[in-house]
Amino acid sequence: MECTAPGPLNLLKSAMRTSVRALLEGVFDYAGLFPPASLRMPEAAEMYMEHLAGEESWIMDRFICPANRLNELGRYLAEHVTDPEDQWELAVVGTSPDAVREDLDSIEAFEHEFSDYALANCYELKAPDGLSPKVLKLLAEQDYDTFVELPLGRTFSEQVAVLAQAEAIGVKARLGGITPEAIPTVADVAEFIKLTSDLELPFKLTAGLHHPLRHVDSKLGPMHGFLNCLLAAAFTAHFDLTTTEIMMILDEQDPVHFEFDDEIIRIGDLDLEVDDLLNFRMLLGGIGSCSITEPIEGLSGFGPGAAKIIV
Repeated sequence: MECTAPGPLNLLKSAMRTSVRALLEGVFDYAGLFPPASLRMPEAAEMYMEHLAGEESWIMDRFICPANRLNELGRYLAEHVTDPEDQWELAVVGTSPDAVREDLDSIEAFEHEFSDYALANCYELKAPDGLSPKVLKLLAEQDYDTFVELPLGRTFSEQVAVLAQAEAIGVKARLGGITPEAIPTVADVAEFIKLTSDLELPFKLTAGLHHPLRHVDSKLGPMHGFLNCLLAAAFTAHFDLTTTEIMMILDEQDPVHFEFDDEIIRIGDLDLEVDDLLNFRMLLGGIGSCSITEPIEGLSGFGPGAAKIIV
């Protein structure tokens, strides 16, 4: 009988370090409708279903859908899913700060008609100029996990301070895009991590986090790694790292500087145990990504050498 070596997904599923599973399980929301993938609804929905049925399902969570395309999604599901075993969980991206009430009405109407197939448990809204007290109050009254996307940089600290005063609202950061200018600096991301940690503010990340570690893309230049970002945030939450220390983790491109075991993740002389990682995950709303395959392939590259993600 012919034997074959386990593929990357099999290896990840069977031999992933417990500490890494605690950090990454259910961390990615699928954003196939959004750039750069920009799939049509049937393609994105089919890809999400394939991922849910695949061995990579452990790293996945919600399907991300714009509020103004919920009916399109509902019609597709009603036509193509004849026997849903489990409801999809949705993260709904709002239309604009001026249309929050309309967005919430759209979610309610969608769930009234299509709740057999999907339910929303997250609402995300881009607000480059912040939100009015009226809209903040409206969002705070909702049962959804709510994340407001604020621009990183010069005005972020002032805007996030206002946001932190509203109960049950988190902040979202965009860490990539389709142009080099859309990628924030290491200093800006470090400020984001430091402020959200100091305020104990729930947060979500999106865009550009397709690879585990920081790297240089041939077209876009330096790009952030999802392991860099998550570990910087987790260690900051537990050890109250300085901005300079956070930047050092965000900027690290060599996997040998990260050590993973079943019980701990170590950076330098600092250890995080699994319980610490699980506590951190309570503040993490996830990572939006138009690709699930690329993060999985990146993790499969961490073999018995390097950072020892795989046993």
